[in-house]
Amino acid sequence: MPSEQPSNSSKVNPDKKSKDTSSQNQSSSSPTVEIPKKRGRDFYQGLGPSPVDTLARPVGEFDGDDIGIKDFEFLGSYSWKDATKPTMIVPGSPREWLDKPMPFHVKPDGGRNFIDQNGNRMGHRGLIPLIHAVEFINADEGNSPFDWSDVDIVTDRNGLRKLMRWASGTGTAQSNDFRIDTQLGGDKTVLLTRWEKVTREKGGGAGQSYGYNFEKEATRAATGCDAGKGYYRVVKYDFDGLKLVVRCEVDACLPPAEVIPSVRSLDAKLPSTRVKTTAVTVVRGGSKVPQSSLIEVKTFGSLSKSYGLTKVFPQLYLSQTPFHYVAIHQAGKFSVIRKNVLGEGPLLEAEQKAQLSLKKLRSVLASVQELVKQHGVAGRLTLICSGGLLKAYERTKRDSCMPADLLALFARKP
Repeated sequence: MPSEQPSNSSKVNPDKKSKDTSSQNQSSSSPTVEIPKKRGRDFYQGLGPSPVDTLARPVGEFDGDDIGIKDFEFLGSYSWKDATKPTMIVPGSPREWLDKPMPFHVKPDGGRNFIDQNGNRMGHRGLIPLIHAVEFINADEGNSPFDWSDVDIVTDRNGLRKLMRWASGTGTAQSNDFRIDTQLGGDKTVLLTRWEKVTREKGGGAGQSYGYNFEKEATRAATGCDAGKGYYRVVKYDFDGLKLVVRCEVDACLPPAEVIPSVRSLDAKLPSTRVKTTAVTVVRGGSKVPQSSLIEVKTFGSLSKSYGLTKVFPQLYLSQTPFHYVAIHQAGKFSVIRKNVLGEGPLLEAEQKAQLSLKKLRSVLASVQELVKQHGVAGRLTLICSGGLLKAYERTKRDSCMPADLLALFARKP
């Protein structure tokens, strides 16, 4: 549940994890104009003084057949271990849903919660765990090497949602402000790296929420992942001709019908892969879970007028998360769970209504890919959405989002 709904703790960040919506603005498009001071980093940190390009928001009706996701495939997964050095538990496991009898109370959220755990642990190289998860599971199962050069875009689901909101023109201008760093891998693969003003922040405060504590109460850690902090899943699919590799966080899963042993023990020998792991440690733990068991959990105050199905639909759809559980409470007393299924009932209706937005997202992704390709492998472009405008800036540093051995995976083989 950490990540992508609008949050009231900053009031402007559409991509902080908002687990609870019971509580309940325009930046300049140029870095030369004074920006109101807010917590965290400046959007324009490390960028050149002027944009190199401006992307046009897609317009028109986009007539034609419906588009959607096909050839969906699980590639890898991991949980972060709560350790000083970045340590991945592979394949990891999401927390398991307890189906706890209601009503029950939880305390307001507190402590420090992740907004972007991958960025928090890995800095500007937040995509590295994604590659390692795929490579280790692929090697472990004895599969042929995954062809990264055939991929058009590697991204977090978070980036797709931000671009989709902008392309659709939904939300307020400032609530939709964002930054995404880009880099070209090989001949055509666009690497989109999530960028947040802060990657972790204190919970609670103004506009009390209960979502994190509800999740702790309503789920349990899976075998082998007692020390896990968040579960991330990497999938591949065809999005109307674009081949996407997408990472997303998963809140929970239905418990297995019977106890499934973890994939070997933590001290079992890891398979050799094509890449080194100097930036992160990989250990075994958890077990592979079926896509059909995954759950996105949300909490809402009982006085909320809407349960956010239209807003949450892209989050579910772009990762093909099948279940959406809505926990309804009053001041932390949870009394009702409403369960929705992707492709059925209200979420089927939301999917039908989202066709234009999906087509616009497809158009924007193609434009971003073409722009990044024009600047080549040496290019370091950053997308800034501010005040409803989406502009591209050159970064002043040439730092790569991946080490050389990982980048080499994207080169086409002769």
